[in-house]
Amino acid sequence: MEREYMLIQADAKTIQQIFNIQHCINDEVKLHMMHDGIQIHGVDPAHVEMISQQIPKQSFYVYDVEPEYYIALDLDKIKEIFKNVTKTDTCQIMYDSEKDQTNIFITIGSFKHKLSIVDLANIPDAKKPTLNLPGEVEFNIKTFYEFLRQADKIDDHFSMTTDNTGLTLHASSDTNQEITVHINVDDLHMINSGSIYKSSFSTDYVYNTVKPLRTCFESCNIHIGNDVPMEMTLKNKWEVNVLIAPRIEQD
Repeated sequence: MEREYMLIQADAKTIQQIFNIQHCINDEVKLHMMHDGIQIHGVDPAHVEMISQQIPKQSFYVYDVEPEYYIALDLDKIKEIFKNVTKTDTCQIMYDSEKDQTNIFITIGSFKHKLSIVDLANIPDAKKPTLNLPGEVEFNIKTFYEFLRQADKIDDHFSMTTDNTGLTLHASSDTNQEITVHINVDDLHMINSGSIYKSSFSTDYVYNTVKPLRTCFESCNIHIGNDVPMEMTLKNKWEVNVLIAPRIEQD
């Protein structure tokens, strides 16, 4: 068997954020270790949501991987290891299959952790579908988060509408409580909506996803259509792509 090797040195907070984003939908993660960076694709057990991440090697202080291979990790255990890291902490992630085929080693300051790798066969492949999503809007993610935080207390789903006036987010309950956020065209980072596009989504799914994203990114680019999935793209030092299935109301 060919030797698999990894040496990564990075800002510990960045590593924590990358894993926290994937932990929204999965307890285990499969990493595609490539020469130019890391690719992650995961889908939740109910197949409602898919999260993909592209992390270029420039996001790390040191990035040495040989050859290209896959490795899987337990996100619950990763969360505990990185639970109390600060913005000044750095970390090192080490794996050498010639020395130890079953464990990786994570060092943060004076703490060195040994973590068992997960069987790749336990994690299904996630394939991104081809979608036609004609509506596009980009706006501040903190506004989106604040709407979702309040909408989560009102109803289990919300609607998103784009038209030539801007973006409207709306949630209402059976007890006559509702919340609406309308962002005018001039206040959006960008909008491309030649018609009216509207879809509804699970508040819980989107809220739990946006919660960690808001700490890493300033804006979110969203493509929608009529009763079709939402595609959300966020870019900073790395790129995150999220697909969430719509909530279709039954007659």
